[in-house]
Amino acid sequence: MDTIPFKPHDPDAMLTETEGLVQLYDDELVLQLETKDAFFGRFKRSFEVRLPLDEISSVEFKAGWFRTQITVQAHSVQAVTDVPGSRLGSIRLRFRRKYREEAAQLAEMIEDSVHDLRIGLEYDDELGRLTDS
Repeated sequence: MDTIPFKPHDPDAMLTETEGLVQLYDDELVLQLETKDAFFGRFKRSFEVRLPLDEISSVEFKAGWFRTQITVQAHSVQAVTDVPGSRLGSIRLRFRRKYREEAAQLAEMIEDSVHDLRIGLEYDDELGRLTDS
């Protein structure tokens, strides 16, 4: 899947501005983020957050009038603590209207991947085998 530009929802950001790209790989959701000074655009910091799919508890997609949003709930706070605006293991990714379709596909693909992973883990548990993810 191609990368999709987004902004993390961060109500506490007053002096910084963060934007990023999100991409789904086979076993993880990768967020590439860039934070910069909101007034002068200097002091850039780029970093990456990798969220394994087995750390994702739920995904919610909402299409609004002007913006589209995906909320990802992780099993632990530590999994998403580096993402600006994270709250209690939850992150909200906001997309511009022109990326609405791509965001909807991304949310569906994350849900399907997490579901398939859970089914695979349950199946292996029933057989008494250790899972190999």
